[in-house]
Amino acid sequence: MSFCGSSHRVHPPTAVVTLLALKAIRGRVAIDDFGTGYSSFTYLRRFPLDILKVGQAFVQEITADPEGSTLVGAMISIGKSLKQRAIAVGAETASQLDFL
Repeated sequence: MSFCGSSHRVHPPTAVVTLLALKAIRGRVAIDDFGTGYSSFTYLRRFPLDILKVGQAFVQEITADPEGSTLVGAMISIGKSLKQRAIAVGAETASQLDFL
């Protein structure tokens, strides 16, 4: 189920109720491609999330751009500090994997 499709707006109170219901039946909730599109820090704080997925566009930049690696490191730290599992999508090189 997606709350953040390209033509949909998130209604936070409804989303929270739905996400809590999913968690009650042992569902897991993730924000996909964090840092792009509709994802926001507000959602990290408001929604009962389990997983924070860092988008592939950010992962591809971690070894080519020092600012890219700083952003990905910060995203992973944020997820961990909120007790969420942090997943980085799309590592394609050994150096990207080493960084992660």
